[in-house]
Amino acid sequence: MKINIKNILFNNKGCSETTRAAPYIKNIMKSKNAFQMCRCAHSTLQHKYYDLFKYYSSSPLFSQVTFPSISEADTQWLAGIFQGDGSFFVTKKALSVRFDLTLASHEVQLLHKVKKMLKNGSIIKVKNKNAVRLMLHNRKAISTLIFFIHHQLKIVKFERYENFWNTFNQHSPEFLHESCKKSPKVNIQDCDKTYWTTGYFEADGHFAVSITYGQLSITISSKTKQVLDQIKQAFNGNICFDKNCKGYVYTASSKKDLQLWIDYFEKYPLKGPKNIQLVQFKRLMLFKERKYHLETGRKKTRFDNLIKNLQNSRKKSD
Repeated sequence: MKINIKNILFNNKGCSETTRAAPYIKNIMKSKNAFQMCRCAHSTLQHKYYDLFKYYSSSPLFSQVTFPSISEADTQWLAGIFQGDGSFFVTKKALSVRFDLTLASHEVQLLHKVKKMLKNGSIIKVKNKNAVRLMLHNRKAISTLIFFIHHQLKIVKFERYENFWNTFNQHSPEFLHESCKKSPKVNIQDCDKTYWTTGYFEADGHFAVSITYGQLSITISSKTKQVLDQIKQAFNGNICFDKNCKGYVYTASSKKDLQLWIDYFEKYPLKGPKNIQLVQFKRLMLFKERKYHLETGRKKTRFDNLIKNLQNSRKKSD
């Protein structure tokens, strides 16, 4: 397909869009990087000069698109944390998409880890909240996000991601990796055999303890009961409906079930502040096994202080 760039420009001579577009198109003609065109062009210009953009988007220059290389374990972990605390946005006009990952302020280093994996994004402090947010909005960043998690997703927020992917595929298909051009499917891998569960726990999981009875438990909350059913199948435990959060809560509290989780985290370690909470939780399990909670004096004080430390850590995450 041959495009006469001069004719496209001069046939639209005089309109404001042409005036703004001319410098960009001249730069595109000189540039070896086709992404310059995509970053500079607004959607209105893309519509007006459709043939030109179609010509460049099908150009061999797009074979230069590269994606960061990370391990499969990291892609599983990213999918988990993204489906937990991430938000997939589609604009009202359905012309573009955006992704946000929001965490508590003390977890900002975890956001920097995610940003480093994606090699893109910007981190901001959420106004009037004790939270920080990673924002991905340009097409290169979104294409990298899709490339990493497209084949690792569980059922939670799956419909939102599907709408997110459909919109991006419709308006920017040239940015998608070849392996991501087919519709997404739910990953059915067992929850105890993937890093996905670790990522999801980083977002929506908690180590809990009762001050009164010293009862230890691991909990995960979700609006989607199906994902908790999959977790229960792997780690046992129980699921109940919570009226306060209008969602479901998974709980593991027996010694046998807690040990399943401890063994899992040994194989698939937590990457954020909750790894410190895990150390405290394991120590509480040891103290309880030695019956420190039934003692008086120094041992009971150590047990109570450790409970307070764990609960303070939780308050920062809530």
